[in-house]
Amino acid sequence: MLAGSVSYALALVYARRFMVSLGLGPVKLATYQMLFAAVMLTPFAAPGHWEDLAASSDALLALVFGLGLAGTGIAFVIYYQLIQMLGALKAASVYYIPPVVALVVGWAFPGETITLVQAAGATLVIAGIFYANRDGAG
Repeated sequence: MLAGSVSYALALVYARRFMVSLGLGPVKLATYQMLFAAVMLTPFAAPGHWEDLAASSDALLALVFGLGLAGTGIAFVIYYQLIQMLGALKAASVYYIPPVVALVVGWAFPGETITLVQAAGATLVIAGIFYANRDGAG
């Protein structure tokens, strides 16, 4: 978990200092990142199952367009846009929002119970995001 946390922080600093400063725009940056990742990860993806994936063109299209373009691709475009607009520190707050959203969705739809500790934690997260993103902060 520590290595994952450090990698998120380093990724934001790296993106701000070396990627965004190139002036290529969020769409180009996201495209380059996705293509580089595809090239680097292809040898490790579904070893021994390439024939199964190639046999089902619907699955392959869903994989490429559903997960790649519509999911990760759009997320990276938004990510680089946030870094350009807000800076790396303020853009980092997007990483803290998903657990709070998951807590609320779990309560709203399947009817999970929110404990006092969870509510306090979510409140602290939202307050921290607000404090970090207010004018004059960061």
